[in-house]
Amino acid sequence: MTSRLITAPAEEPVDLGTFKLHARGPDGPEEDSLLLEKLLAARIHIENELERPLITSTWELTYTAWPCDYFELLGNTQSVLSVKYTDTAGALQTLAASNYKLVRAYDAGSDVAPLRDSSGPSDMRAGRLYCAYGQAWPAEWLDVGEPVAIQVVAGWKNAAAVPAPIVGYLELLAANWYRNREISAAAESWALALPPDVSPYKIRRF
Repeated sequence: MTSRLITAPAEEPVDLGTFKLHARGPDGPEEDSLLLEKLLAARIHIENELERPLITSTWELTYTAWPCDYFELLGNTQSVLSVKYTDTAGALQTLAASNYKLVRAYDAGSDVAPLRDSSGPSDMRAGRLYCAYGQAWPAEWLDVGEPVAIQVVAGWKNAAAVPAPIVGYLELLAANWYRNREISAAAESWALALPPDVSPYKIRRF
């Protein structure tokens, strides 16, 4: 699976004013631009590490073939917008929504501290897309490459819903990059390691 951002989040997990207080950054448009750059870089790094968007955003996920069982999606998948595929004639086809079902959909009510076993809340795992009951994935041959494209909306619903450990780590990471423009390899390795209170939010593949 490969992923591509279609629609960016409408907000960041940490707003500029809050981050300026944390980073003790000076005022001024140039500094504000730099602070925002570090916040964005930190968010993207954490999203890659956790395999989940932090804030509601739209993504396109592409796959090389139909699955034997289900498509593994992103963490915090809220909904599936479309499932499209390219056949061997190069024609783009759209699968009817009645043909598939989203399982492990993100539920805002499950925003609690993550557990470390399979009894944890559903948003600690990736969404899965199954065929609906009585349906099957199309039998026709697919084009080469990554001919199956699934667009999803994923992420915690808003900044207030992002768990505090993730917000805290984002602030520390962004502030570290803001203050240390040329940090040593050892210090950078420490900064990029997921803290114990954040690592449970990493997607569990089961």
